[in-house]
Amino acid sequence: MTKSNSINKETAKDKFAALADQIEALFLSGNWKIPFGAARPHRNAATGKRYNGINAFILTHLANELGFKSREWATFNQIKSKGWSVVKGQKGSPVEFWSTLQDKETKKPVLNENGKEIWFAKYYTVFNLDQCIDADGNPIISQELMTLPDLAEQQQICYSLAEKMDVKVVHHHESGRAFYLPSKHEVHLPVPEEFHSEVGYINTLLHELGHATHRYVRPDWKKDVFGSIDYAKEEVVAELTAVLASSMFGVEKIPLESHADYIYGWLQASKEDTKTFFKTALKEASKAAFFMWDQLYPEEASVASVPTDTSESTSDELVSA
Repeated sequence: MTKSNSINKETAKDKFAALADQIEALFLSGNWKIPFGAARPHRNAATGKRYNGINAFILTHLANELGFKSREWATFNQIKSKGWSVVKGQKGSPVEFWSTLQDKETKKPVLNENGKEIWFAKYYTVFNLDQCIDADGNPIISQELMTLPDLAEQQQICYSLAEKMDVKVVHHHESGRAFYLPSKHEVHLPVPEEFHSEVGYINTLLHELGHATHRYVRPDWKKDVFGSIDYAKEEVVAELTAVLASSMFGVEKIPLESHADYIYGWLQASKEDTKTFFKTALKEASKAAFFMWDQLYPEEASVASVPTDTSESTSDELVSA
């Protein structure tokens, strides 16, 4: 890795860790208000691969904070290879990449004393295309911009998503409850008119559809009864899925009144059981959100994601690079 396509490794690592803490604090606050300049998954401009796991959340957060409309990012060298350049004074954003330690001679993964592969993290700096110019000094027009939907279109996106996922949406008058019923693969909601706002209805529906991805992307997970650790973990993943899906589909995200008081408790209970759970939840949520995206845009289903943390299920020995 050269200095031109990454900042000082320790600085990048520290910056990444600080941003990861911000993401967790933002989630704990229950204050996921997301304004939009564009909608689509964040992806690498050179490879076309989507950023997943915590990278997806950090880049979404930074794009919103810094007002970037593009959802495409690239390293300094990738930008240079296209004949573009980074605007003077612009600062890059860190992303995390995990890979196995390779033997220099055999090119095979190095194993630890337990026979498991050793994984290590690298930290790269990427720039949003809004921070770049072409060879003539003109702004780069991103190919990833998508017209933002109005509220009626946002609601239709959710209905279309439910249809593609084969989820039945059932409305009840004066029920005051919203839930996903796994046994019937149904989402149950009050009628839209009984919500405080149309946005609140859409957000609740998207959260419950986040639960419905359970069948497809985490079928081995147990949801269990209300108040249990497994229930808490599923709620954290479903809400994070809704957060990322909102950003990708251009659905306005507001804190759900019905969940705001529980978010802190859900995550704390999950972390008491598994200290690294939040990072696991981010990875699971990005997987679920991409599954949702691919249901509506199947032509992109074959686009692989940029690897991030794949270590949790494969190794107990990690080395930071």
